[in-house]
Formats: sequence, structure tokens, C-alpha cells
Amino acid sequence: KDPFTTRFPGGESYSDLIHRLETCIIDLEQQVNIAVVVSHVSTLQVLMAYFRRSNVDECTSIEVPLHTVIKFTPVTGGGWTESQHNIIPSVNIDSSEHELSSIPEGQHTPIWGDHRRDSFKAGRGSTFDDSVGE
Repeated sequence: KDPFTTRFPGGESYSDLIHRLETCIIDLEQQVNIAVVVSHVSTLQVLMAYFRRSNVDECTSIEVPLHTVIKFTPVTGGGWTESQHNIIPSVNIDSSEHELSSIPEGQHTPIWGDHRRDSFKAGRGSTFDDSVGE
């Protein structure tokens, strides 16, 4: 089944989510002060696809790193710049009970698994903006 249109038990599809977020996106774009969004991975993927101006079918493959603030800043003339800020520094803690180690250079921070698009149908070709207005 196509995960973009398939409703998960007790939940919604990515297509449902995009339509539900339409008014939220309008509100975010009209803010003159800082707006903070704390949400589930799927919602963040859709919002990131919108602000990156990515194809809507790419939202399921966007990695959302843990412990990271993802900041979108408006640019004069339209568009957004993106920056990512890790809020938990890398640490090495050794004890007899547990061990935490920093993530090696060049590797991504852990992400939740619902962003994978292993069975997703590629080539949908529409942009996020195309599907929001439907």
C-alpha cells in the first residue's frame, strides 16, 4: 500500500496531515515574532518539506534529528534559510552501570523510524504547494 495515502490504525495518512496543516502553515508564515513548533516526526517532516520547497513525496524521507532545533528564517524576497542547532552536546560518560558515547564525526544523530520510505512509491512529481491547495 502507498503510505502517503494509507491511513494507519487510529491515525492519519501523510495526505491527511498535509491538508490539516494548511491553516497552521498560513499562521506560521504570518508571524512577526518567533514561533516554536514541537511535534511528532511526521508533522515536522511535512513542515520541513514545505519550508524547503521540496516535492511533497519527499517529506517521508526527511530525517528529523533528535535533540536538535531546526530553525527556518525568512529571507528578503521570499523563501527561507535553514539552520540546525544541536541542543545536547556530545558527551562521553563511562560507569559500571552504563556507557554513553558521542556520535562519531560524519554520522547523523539518531532519528525515529517512521520517516523511512522503503515501500513508498517514487515519482509522484507534485510539489508540496500543489497538494496543499487541493
